[in-house]
Amino acid sequence: MHTVILNNCIKNSFLRLCVFDNTPKDILRYPYIASMECAPQTLSLCCKAIKNKQCSSHYPLLYSSSSCFFALLQLDKNTNVMIGPVNSMPMTYREFYSTIQNDYIPEDLIHLYRIMQQSPRISLTQFVSNLSLLIQLLFGESISIEELLANHVCFPNTDLPHTHNDVNEPHYMSINESINFQKKILKMIQNGNINDVETAFQQTSLFATLEMSPSSAEDLMKLFFVYATLCCVATLEAGLDLQKAFPIFDTYVAKTTAITSLENLSELCRQISIDYCKQMIPLARAQSDSPVVMKCLKYIQDNICSKITITDLAQHCNLSNRTITRHFSEYHPIPVSECIMHYKLEEAAFLLRHSVFSLSEISNYLAFSSQSHFTFAFKKKYSLSPQKYRDKFRKTNSSYSSI
Repeated sequence: MHTVILNNCIKNSFLRLCVFDNTPKDILRYPYIASMECAPQTLSLCCKAIKNKQCSSHYPLLYSSSSCFFALLQLDKNTNVMIGPVNSMPMTYREFYSTIQNDYIPEDLIHLYRIMQQSPRISLTQFVSNLSLLIQLLFGESISIEELLANHVCFPNTDLPHTHNDVNEPHYMSINESINFQKKILKMIQNGNINDVETAFQQTSLFATLEMSPSSAEDLMKLFFVYATLCCVATLEAGLDLQKAFPIFDTYVAKTTAITSLENLSELCRQISIDYCKQMIPLARAQSDSPVVMKCLKYIQDNICSKITITDLAQHCNLSNRTITRHFSEYHPIPVSECIMHYKLEEAAFLLRHSVFSLSEISNYLAFSSQSHFTFAFKKKYSLSPQKYRDKFRKTNSSYSSI
């Protein structure tokens, strides 16, 4: 009966799902992507979350983060279903990766991202409405939309997929407890507000709300590595060139051996924040003076997977091509065509570092005219071919993992 209802839902594009047992092994997937089964590691975490929930057996576990959401539901004692993920607005792989990476293996992230990309864009309320209807169809039980929304969990502050059960284990990821303060800092860095950053560090201890005090120098180093990564990614997303962002990151990572206390850690975080601020000042000023440029940048980021031309931007802003070109010339460090390519290549670099997409898949995903065009443009910006860039990052990442 459950299978019939789920198949009817699928035919009507009602949802995207993966049905799996407690083995764990997936039984039914939609959309089906050949050779892309969910890994047992991922399904085991889902089974554990369902088993440990405190509510009734048919009550779903609903998770949301930013514009991405999904749900876990127990069909019977031996069978479960993951509904989603879906999203309410365009989301790049970089954004998806930062949202739910944690314990997922790269192949599963690719698989889940592809599912999300093939799903209709709906709001959280619409998703919950569909979920409520599905429960009514499957079990004849009524759970209101208001109740589901009131009890949903903001991901990733959940036991899925990242858990810490050993009280003796250092809670490196408890940095999430300081996330609100850090978000403010990162926004200040993106805007180049040095004075605000200085004031913030004077008034608040960055890691004051950690669940456990770091117990060793290694813990402190790892916490700094996380913070430095956040700063680097924040400036890259705000338009800072990779060749300016990475040297700062590398310089400060080399200083981690000098961290011996939380005071040292906080001071080094303050210093790297200031240095990134200094790099962002010219860019922040250039971008803040033209609402036209800002609207164009938002359009480019939201449509990074499509072919984008100056005409597209002009139509989006209801202006002429000449006006768009003039605004970029006056208020942005690089011309409009170079800006489009800059964002596409930044996304390509991220995919090369954090995904298993092939070069041809990345080229198609970002709407390059050909793989040779992608390779030529990438090598021009990074002085390395895409494959050599990927190989270099993997070697660098291996050396950092030993810190």
